[in-house]
Parts: sequence; C-alpha cells; structure tokens
Amino acid sequence: MQLTEELKKEIESLHANTADSIHGVSLGYKYKNGIKTNQIGIVFDVDKKLSESDLLTDQILPKTIKIGDQEYVTDVRETSRAEMMACYCQVTPCSDPSVARLQPAGQSGAAALLPMRGGQEIIEFPTNWTAYGFYVGTLGFFCVDNIDNKIVGITNSHVVCNRRSFASDRNLTLESTDAYNTAEPRSWVVDGNNYNPGALTVNGQAYALLGQYIKRYQPVSGSGYNYSDVALLSMNPGVISTNSYKVWQPIGTTDYPNFLPFASTAEINNLLITNPRLYSTGRTSGPKGYTNTATCRLRVTQIGVSSSISGEEPIISDWADLIAFNYEDGSAGAILSGDSGSALLADISGVRKIIGLCFAGNGVTGFACRIDRVAANMNIRAWDGTYDTSLPTSLSGVVTSPSSVKSSQVSIVYGGKTYYQAGFTRTSGLPNIDFAVNAIYTENLEKLMTENSEYLTPEN
Repeated sequence: MQLTEELKKEIESLHANTADSIHGVSLGYKYKNGIKTNQIGIVFDVDKKLSESDLLTDQILPKTIKIGDQEYVTDVRETSRAEMMACYCQVTPCSDPSVARLQPAGQSGAAALLPMRGGQEIIEFPTNWTAYGFYVGTLGFFCVDNIDNKIVGITNSHVVCNRRSFASDRNLTLESTDAYNTAEPRSWVVDGNNYNPGALTVNGQAYALLGQYIKRYQPVSGSGYNYSDVALLSMNPGVISTNSYKVWQPIGTTDYPNFLPFASTAEINNLLITNPRLYSTGRTSGPKGYTNTATCRLRVTQIGVSSSISGEEPIISDWADLIAFNYEDGSAGAILSGDSGSALLADISGVRKIIGLCFAGNGVTGFACRIDRVAANMNIRAWDGTYDTSLPTSLSGVVTSPSSVKSSQVSIVYGGKTYYQAGFTRTSGLPNIDFAVNAIYTENLEKLMTENSEYLTPEN
C-alpha cells in the first residue's frame, strides 16, 4: 500500500483533530496479539490502550477509515511518546559506549576517528560552563551543497542549535536573559582560543576543531507541523577524505564501496511494500542492521507518521511525514540518546540508499525525517564524486531592526543573494563569546551588533 499525498494530509488531519492522548497517527503494519501482521492500515499510537467498555461512545475509534476510494483498517497501539535523541553529557556518557562497538570521537580517553565518516560523535560546542557540560549527537553523513557545490556535514538542528524556532515563534523576553543566545554561525572562546559548533572534545579538556561553523539550518515551528530536523556544517577540510562519503560499519565488515544516493520520493512512499533491510550508525548505539539476526535487523514499521515529539526547543512540537523503524523482534534500542543526526539507510533494488535522517525515539521505535524533504529544505544532493572541501573567504549578513524580527520566513533575498534565518544576537552579558566567527572568515563580515539580528547568508 503506497503512501500518497492525499493520505499524508489525512494522517496529519487525524493527528491534529483527535484527542491529545493519541500522540501519533501513521500508515503502518497492523499488530494482532502483539505480533506484526502483513496487513497495512491507519495506526493510532496512544498513551494507554483501553477497552471499549472504558470509553465514551465518541472516544471509540472506527474499525475502518475511508480515505478517497480506499478503505483502511485501523490499529490502536499503546506506545511511549517520542523524544529527540541528542543528550547532555556531564562526566559519564549518555549511554554505555561499550554497546557501540564504534569508538565515540569525543569519549574520554578516546582519540578522534579521522578522517571522518557518517556515524561519528559531534558536540555542539566545547565549554567549561559546568551547568550543561556538552551537548552530544551524531554527524549523519557528508553531502554536497547545491549552492556552492562544496562538501558539508549533516546532522539535526537540535544537536547544534540552541535556539532554532522560527522568529515568529521566539520568546524575546526569555531570550533576552539567555546567556547561550547567539546568532549562527558563532564561535566560543575557551582557554583563549576560538572554537565553533561541531568541535569535538577529547578527555574533556583538549579541543580539536572538526566543524568550522553551522552553515544553515531549518527553523522549527511550535504552532504548525515540521518535516525536517536538519542543519548543515561547514567542516574543517583536514578531517575529510575521498572516503568520507562512507558510513562507519562494524569492525570486521567490509565497507560498502559505492556512493550512497538519496532515495526518491516514490521509493520512500513504497517502503511498507518493498520492506527493505535498513542500516544506521549512531554515536551511542553504534552500527545497527548489519548482522542476520532479528535482534539486529532493522525494518520500517510506519511511514507518513504524524506525531507530537518532545525536545529542547520548542518543548513539544508536531512533526509529520516521518519514517518509523524498529528491530525486527521489537527489542529496545533502535535509537538511543546521542544518536540524533544519524543516517537511515536502506537496500533498495540492490543499492544502498539514504532514506532519512534520524532524530527521535521512544525507547523501542526510532523516527527519521525523509531525505527527500531534507534535501529540498536544505538544497543539497548526495555525494556523487564531487569533492570540494574548501571554505569561503567571506561571509555577509543582513541585520533586521528589533521591531521586524518576527518573520516566519526561512530565508529572504537581498541584493540577489539568499539569506537564511540565523537567530538573534545580544551584545552584552554573554560569557566568553566572540561574535567574529574566525579571523580567516571575517574579511567582509558585516558586524551583527544590533540588539537582534535575523538572517545570515550561506556560503556564496
């Protein structure tokens, strides 16, 4: 059964207009007595599944739902609510790193895995501010920016952006007192040196600069549906090689040798029909899907998922058109804290392709944003042999007045260039912050030194 545009819209509507106890709606496999069947229908995820005798008449969901000319069976499942899968780390890792079988790049006592590939740990910023420690996620993969044809790293925006709401949703009163409120890209001064988002920490003290800065990201709405939790990173050229298009696999397995294309919209819409084998490598859970046991094989269970998901900012947001995946035997750990940003791969017609960007989970089920949505939002393409890791020599910004910062636009065009929403800056009360991104990149940088600023250009 294929996911159509009509069906996607109906799933969103069902999620938006049903009781708050129904936290997810999707197209997925029906379960009977806890066992997955091959029947596909409309799935309702609830906090607690009750018998019909415990419900009012208007609370009972229908056995079937007709959408267009198609009638779908329904299924009600008791599941935990999903949350985003980055994590704050203090002295100990977010989860047991021994599970990973992949050396986390920032683990205490661990050397960095260089050159980098998809599946490695990244850290939002190096810091000695003990209130938070550091924020940990995964670099999913490297791809190509269509704007300038340069290699960029990709992860979730919630991994690397402190304040990522659309300007129209932002709380200026809150942000005026937030010491961590800065525009992107930004740099942090630690021990007298500049560091940028994506830098990794070794032994909690020494810093290695892997990501130069956040290039652009997709803002998140607290009032409407979101589809892409994504940010692009301009990387240090020294950490990328011609093999960095690969994703880390388990020790002892042979690397998949080919480039990883993005799956098409039709291929993603057909995932429940084709039921391909999946693979994913995250900072915490390590490489998954590479062995032939039900406890290790990953499969898609639902597509077109509309769900309310908790996270950093906004606290709870609504997401739609997601991919849900599980281990075949339903065991826990398809995604763990720290795995946010990891790639979701599938064998489609004999070719391993990227189908999504993982960002959330509920202990058993993982959720990924579709790669076709991510690619369209970020204007990127799969790594296809293009190899340009050089960095820009200049950046420029557009500063808006405090009275006009409430825009809901992702970008604006000014002087023939497209400027992407970057957040706000403050000019006082910030500990150890240097707004001059890095001397080598600020030759033509317009100073963002007003009370609030909203847009920053990509590399062009």
